[in-house]
Amino acid sequence: MPSEKELNVNLLDKLDLLERLEMADSEGGYEKLKQQLAFEKKCIERKLELFRLCIFFICILKCQLLFLGLSSMNWIVYIQPCSKSL
Repeated sequence: MPSEKELNVNLLDKLDLLERLEMADSEGGYEKLKQQLAFEKKCIERKLELFRLCIFFICILKCQLLFLGLSSMNWIVYIQPCSKSL
């Protein structure tokens, strides 16, 4: 279950997205809105790909540590959040 902070961050991200789309609509109508939607889609796809890569490398690291005989109780992996501006 996500924490309250994570929920707030997600809601703020969604609010930012809606504000950018509203601004594109007011500035240039349908064509500008269509371009902004394409841009936002690419940004989301990029974030998802980075997330998948992070999970993949964590799995590799865990397998390597288990191969070396280190149980998961003996190590901790810290993951720094990715930059918001991609």
